[in-house]
Amino acid sequence: MIFRIGNGFSENSPLPQGHGGRARLRLHARPGAGCACLIDLDCAIPIFRHGLGTIAARCHGKIAEMCGTDLHLDKLRKARERGLIDRFGLYGLQWGDPDERSDLVAVRDRFVWPLVHPDKVTVEIGPGGGRWTRYLVPCRTLYLVDRYPELLAELSRNFHAPNMVFVQNSGTDLPGIADKTVDLVFSYGTFVHFELPIIAAYLEEINRILKPGGDVVLQYADKTKPVGAETPSFPDCDPERIAALVRDTGFRIVEQEDTLLNNSGIIRFSI
Repeated sequence: MIFRIGNGFSENSPLPQGHGGRARLRLHARPGAGCACLIDLDCAIPIFRHGLGTIAARCHGKIAEMCGTDLHLDKLRKARERGLIDRFGLYGLQWGDPDERSDLVAVRDRFVWPLVHPDKVTVEIGPGGGRWTRYLVPCRTLYLVDRYPELLAELSRNFHAPNMVFVQNSGTDLPGIADKTVDLVFSYGTFVHFELPIIAAYLEEINRILKPGGDVVLQYADKTKPVGAETPSFPDCDPERIAALVRDTGFRIVEQEDTLLNNSGIIRFSI
C-alpha cells in the first residue's frame, strides 16, 4: 500500500491527522542544496494497493512471515512508554545521532552525503522515525518503505514534503516502484535484524528497481564482532556472507566497511 503525503486528501486516512511537529528537529540538506523546514502533516490517504511482491508470493508469504513481526513495533512501543521520543525529539535518535556520534557522523559523511542529489530518486527501507530520512529529503522523489503502518505513522508526524511517498510493503517487496527507476537505495538499522533469506529476497527486488549505475547502501549485522554476537536480534551474518549474497544477486560491490561500527558493517554496491 502506498501513501502520498500532501494537501487535498481527507477521507479514510489510515495515518493520523497531522499536528504541530517539533520545531527543534533539524531537516538537513546536502551542503549547497536547499531544504525547507518540513513539519505539520496535513493528511494521508492510500493511493492504490499492490499485492505481494513476486518473491514473497512465490514463497507463499513465508519470507514475509520471517521478518520479526513484533520486534520493531515493540521498540516503538517501549520508546513511547519511556518518553524517549519526547526526550530526543525523534524516534530512533536514542540509538545515536548522526550529527553527533563519531561513527555515525562517519557513516553520514561517507555513505550518505556524497550520494544525495536533488535529481535522484531514492528509496529508504525501514526509515523508523526519520533519523536518516532527514538527510535524504533533498532527493527528487523519496520512497519510504516499511511493513508496519504504525511506523509510517510515526515517521509522518514530523516529515511532510510533496516528494515523499510512504509505502507499506509485505515484508520483502517494493510495491509501486517501477523497474529500473531508482538511483539510490539506503537502509540503516533494519537489515541488521533480517535473516539471510529475507535479505536475499530484498536484494532481488532492489535489483529490479535500481537503475544501471545506481547505488545501494545497507547496514548489516556482523556476528564476528563481540557486540554483534551478543545482540539477540541479530541474525547469523558476517561480511563474507553478505558479500556473497550481493554478488549472487548480480551486483558489483563498490566498497565494504567492516571496521567503522562495533556491531555491524556497511556495504555499498551497484549494478
